[in-house]
Amino acid sequence: MRIIGLVSGGKDSTYSMCLCANDGHELVGLANLVPQSAHEEDSYMYQTVGHEFIDLYTEAMGLPLFRRTISGKPLSTDMAYEERTDDEVEDLFQLLSQIKEKVAFDGISVGAIHSTYQKVRVENVCQRLHIQMLAPIWAKEQTSLLKNDFEVITHSDDAIAKVSYLKPIKLHLEDKN
Repeated sequence: MRIIGLVSGGKDSTYSMCLCANDGHELVGLANLVPQSAHEEDSYMYQTVGHEFIDLYTEAMGLPLFRRTISGKPLSTDMAYEERTDDEVEDLFQLLSQIKEKVAFDGISVGAIHSTYQKVRVENVCQRLHIQMLAPIWAKEQTSLLKNDFEVITHSDDAIAKVSYLKPIKLHLEDKN
């Protein structure tokens, strides 16, 4: 399946994208919703910390990057989503609609783990656009995700500032040239 990676700059969206590629899906582009200011957006839907590094993803992966500034606010906040013109969810709908005009794709990868609120809204957008949502880490136990694909390397066991990083056990690399 040809997919767009919905990336926030965080580990969950990046990890989901990697799992989708490992499952044989073809990443054909990246999508990112940008906050209006340089600071983190107060959003129910989107993580914006790390958005300034998304350009590095596209450079490293050789994929087109599609961005849209978040203009909506969290208006429909009940668990069941009702479409509202100025809701922040509609920014995702508009971004993916614009991408569909330029690139053929069948689904998106998302990094949602436990937020039913986010999952319901992304599913709503996908249904309206007739695409699939791939959420390979949805409802997974977080420690099992790490055990299967990463080795935790610890540099310091300091109680105040423990320093560790994740070393991938299996790495998917592809030449885009």
